[in-house]
Amino acid sequence: MKLEAKNIKELDDKLKTFSKNNEGVVTVSVVFGTVFVKTFRFLSQVGLAQITDSPVGRKGFWKNGKFQPFTKEFVAKKSKSNRNKNFSVFSGG
Repeated sequence: MKLEAKNIKELDDKLKTFSKNNEGVVTVSVVFGTVFVKTFRFLSQVGLAQITDSPVGRKGFWKNGKFQPFTKEFVAKKSKSNRNKNFSVFSGG
């Protein structure tokens, strides 16, 4: 979903209402004033892209009309790379 927001207050107001009326967690990214809203059923489904693309001052998610910042532990967990550095190899037969 896309929406327009001219300032952080307007963004907060719109997402407060949206998250009250929709289940799950809501993240946003902002590109030149256009807000891209993404919803997830569970917080565990939020990926690193949603964390890094969140606007400064709103690095978190909305749930039930309330903003909750991402914890340092959550960000660290999502930022971990594959420890074994395993790669999948696909070959034709």
